[in-house]
Amino acid sequence: MGKRVYQRFVIVQDLSSPFVLGMDFMTRTSLTIHVPTRTVIMDDNPPCLDELCENGFVEADLECGTMTLQGTPQLSLHDKAGEANLDSERKENLLELLSSFGDLFDGHLGRTSLAEHVIVTGDAKPVNLPPYRTSPAKKQIIEEQVKKMLQDNIIEPASGPWAAPVVIVNKPPREPRFCVDFRGLNQLTVKDSYPLPRVDESLDFLSRGKFLTTLDLARGYWQVPIAEEAKPKTAFITHCGLFQFRVLPFGLCNAPATFQRLMNNVLAGLIYKSPTFEQHLLDLKEVLGRLQSAGLSLKLSKCQFCLSELTFLGYRGTPAGIHPDPDKVRAVTEFKVPTTTKQVRQFLGLTGYYRRFVQDYARHAEPLFALTKKDVQFHWDDKCQAAVDFLKHAITSAPVLRFPDFSRPFFIHTDACDAGLGAALMQKDEDGKDVAVAFASRAMHKSEKPYSTPEKECLAVIWALEHFRPYVEGLHVTIYTDHSSLKWLMSRPNPSGRLARWSLRLQDFDFSIIHKPGERNKVPDALSRNPLPDVDAPIDLLPPYAVIGSMDLRALPSVIVSDRPHVRQLQLEDPVTGSLLNQLESDQRTGEDNQDLEKYVVHDGLLYFLDPKTKCGLHPLKQLKLFAPTALRGYLLKYYHDHPTAGHLGIAKTLARLRLRFFWPHMNSDVKKYVVSCCSCQATKPTQRKTAGLMVPIQPQRPWEYAGVDYVGPLLRTQRGNAYILVFVDYFSKWIEVSAVRETTAQVAANKFITDIFARHGAPSYLISDRGTPFISELFEHVLSTLGTEHRLTTAYHPQTNATERVNRTLKTAIRACVGDKHTSWDKYLPQICFALRTAPHESTGLSPSMMLYGRELDTPLDLVTQPSWEGLSDPETSYSDDLRASLRDAHEHARLVLEESHKRQKHYYDLRRRTVSHEVGDLVRVKSHPKSDASSNFSAKLAPLYTGPYRISKRMSDVNYCLTTVDTGEKVGVFHVANLQPFYTWASALSGKHAKLKAAAALDLSVPDCSLPPALSTPGRIDCDAVDTTPTVFSNTPAETDFDCTDTVPLFVDRTLSKSLLTLL
Repeated sequence: MGKRVYQRFVIVQDLSSPFVLGMDFMTRTSLTIHVPTRTVIMDDNPPCLDELCENGFVEADLECGTMTLQGTPQLSLHDKAGEANLDSERKENLLELLSSFGDLFDGHLGRTSLAEHVIVTGDAKPVNLPPYRTSPAKKQIIEEQVKKMLQDNIIEPASGPWAAPVVIVNKPPREPRFCVDFRGLNQLTVKDSYPLPRVDESLDFLSRGKFLTTLDLARGYWQVPIAEEAKPKTAFITHCGLFQFRVLPFGLCNAPATFQRLMNNVLAGLIYKSPTFEQHLLDLKEVLGRLQSAGLSLKLSKCQFCLSELTFLGYRGTPAGIHPDPDKVRAVTEFKVPTTTKQVRQFLGLTGYYRRFVQDYARHAEPLFALTKKDVQFHWDDKCQAAVDFLKHAITSAPVLRFPDFSRPFFIHTDACDAGLGAALMQKDEDGKDVAVAFASRAMHKSEKPYSTPEKECLAVIWALEHFRPYVEGLHVTIYTDHSSLKWLMSRPNPSGRLARWSLRLQDFDFSIIHKPGERNKVPDALSRNPLPDVDAPIDLLPPYAVIGSMDLRALPSVIVSDRPHVRQLQLEDPVTGSLLNQLESDQRTGEDNQDLEKYVVHDGLLYFLDPKTKCGLHPLKQLKLFAPTALRGYLLKYYHDHPTAGHLGIAKTLARLRLRFFWPHMNSDVKKYVVSCCSCQATKPTQRKTAGLMVPIQPQRPWEYAGVDYVGPLLRTQRGNAYILVFVDYFSKWIEVSAVRETTAQVAANKFITDIFARHGAPSYLISDRGTPFISELFEHVLSTLGTEHRLTTAYHPQTNATERVNRTLKTAIRACVGDKHTSWDKYLPQICFALRTAPHESTGLSPSMMLYGRELDTPLDLVTQPSWEGLSDPETSYSDDLRASLRDAHEHARLVLEESHKRQKHYYDLRRRTVSHEVGDLVRVKSHPKSDASSNFSAKLAPLYTGPYRISKRMSDVNYCLTTVDTGEKVGVFHVANLQPFYTWASALSGKHAKLKAAAALDLSVPDCSLPPALSTPGRIDCDAVDTTPTVFSNTPAETDFDCTDTVPLFVDRTLSKSLLTLL
């Protein structure tokens, strides 16, 4: 270009880009950065740069005025957390959580063991195609891609009969994409029908989520391995040779199904919603933990955390509802006027994606639909142009559709005409106004057009219920229609054929019909008269429903009989119900008796309580609740809580179901005691309270008083054979000693403790470690006891006690930043990293570990050049030893004060999310379980109990740590932190004075004595640890205990005749 410019550069050893051009260079050369295309644009007469010279100048001949920016700065977790719209404290909490899962975002490609892709082709002949002819430039791209995939273990050399050609796809401004043409293989592959997520269901999932997070797997397909027998079928051929994939490649027809199956196994979905920030962090921690356990990795740049608004699948979700994505809508507004039938179909497909936002979409788009019919000549007129203009305007100014609120009732408005069916799913908002959740319409099928008007209206209702089934199934829904069709259908004395099938289909739903004249039913009326072409099959063509009128008796309790006289006999034998029956059936009653007995009636020989709070409506008998005698109550509690048809629901719902049918004094208290002491509920239901246990910080007073130890790894084995890192840390000075080791054994840990800790710093007073096998071995314990160091172990599943865990995260982060792509050379950087951590001021003390330990800062090579020299200065008045003592004394005194304040501050914020819990020796507790899924044993951690137990507290180790033993044998189970413990309630302890908060149930104000449940009848399926004297010797001063069984094989305390009568009443 004729012009040459010189620029001075600083030469560094490693740089992610060939060179970096700063603001000074861009100012001098008039550079313009074009962000969307990631290019730098110069003037028409750009300067020329020469190649990098030894003298520090850069020269290069530029062929044109544009050059591509290749290097990009790597995004950090700190930057990503900073993008969240949160205050500084919450950002710190988010960053801390993300940092604990740093290996998920470190850029490595995961490889799961939970799924593998299989390719079933039966007896089909292998597809063997020659490579496509390519240009020299594309051959170079193929060579580079093949080389890189071989290095990343994505592919491997192959030798088999299968071969697919390679295609290089150019998609500017992106780099050319390497693709394999698997069309031949896909034609032979047996298709996998595994369902993929629906867009509308995914959008409904966003409802009521105040905080939203999306996670994106890093090249997700490549994290799924290919089954060994399927690898040869993925072979592709190039001029370089034949290769096959080791992981799931793009382009296979069943790849989405395999990936979705993996996601369903690992997670319920990659979008989690949370009403509070604290809950969102818990949800996010669970998701990241599952991904980590599955061996998957994430792409940090595409992850979004703690959003209040989220663009997803072409929609934008906000707390108010969903809107079309403005970027997607722009494609509608900028769509050119169609000139062919194909372009009309494209426009309808584009706008139809947002038809849920547009009322009367089908009516306005009708001229366009007419152009897409067969044998219709393309003719663009004013009606077509008006339809395009209207749809563009309607979608860009679309109303907000509300998220479904399942705590509010749903309403369906339906209508039918000769053209089609229309429906609108509605709800009431907080102000009582109607808001739309979804619109739907479809054309009338040819076989449905001859239906009568009532039949068409019935069809509209049935179709609407089926279409909105995901919203209304299991809920009561009100249907508004402009015809009394449903009443006509349900009143048919003996429906047959089509009407009979419709009647059966309606039995799946709980609904009521309200007639709404057509002039007031505008939305469904318009939708039905202008329906969308739909692929739904006619209702009559669907398989008929089979309605079973009786229950499977195996699902009922084990005793099933019916005889009302026996219920009366039990009431007569009960002192309370028997007395009331005798008084009501006799004529000898005083005035006071009449006043008390007004609440009770005898109907068909049985005693009922007359509940004035129940609205009887057309059924006055609904006010009658059977007065359950004491002998029946244990069975009723078990039936309405433990049985699968009861679902182990909570106190309120169990009590509400019983109140609908039965009555007895103090039912509230009995139900609460029963539900609280349910073994299954205590084992499987999560607690909604704050985590137990306040912070108890360790406060060392001198260096190496407290030390921690832990292993990090396994990492990739280096050329020196190292695969682990052994870390020691001083709790006072924060000084670390780090060693790269080959294995995690007690011998290695003991040797390093002697050479790196004892020989250099002396024996620590206390050494804290986890319960790993190397640290609890006899050899390691013997070395510590010989040197006078007391060994303290962290509690199970509570690593926060060991400060080494935090150092491990920092260490891994530093290693990750140093190694780059040389992952097998990490041990070479350990000395430099240790030096950096030892010389950097620690956030807890404000001083560097070297100052805390040696009373001086360690000199860096640069300090020898830049720091002032002592030459020519007079000797100091004090000796070096005096200065050193003073320096250490000041540093330690400063550290003690700062650490104390730091611990107070940390404890304050930590305790805000915790609660004080104290257990006594002898208490029964359950322990939080941490199961892992095992596909070989058909065991899923998601379905496993959340708690195990009960266990008895045998010793209180501290304010937050307890020693547990088994209930029956007294055998030691272990020491656990209070955060992993929950009280275990028995029938006797459920409402004891210790748990007084559970006494909130208000007893019914009745003029009858208290009828507590006898132990024999009140505790089916419950543990009573005070019933039989089987006290183990270790608990000589504790209450007696008994064996227990939490299974459903507890005997029912009613005979067969009684159960039969009870079933009739139920």
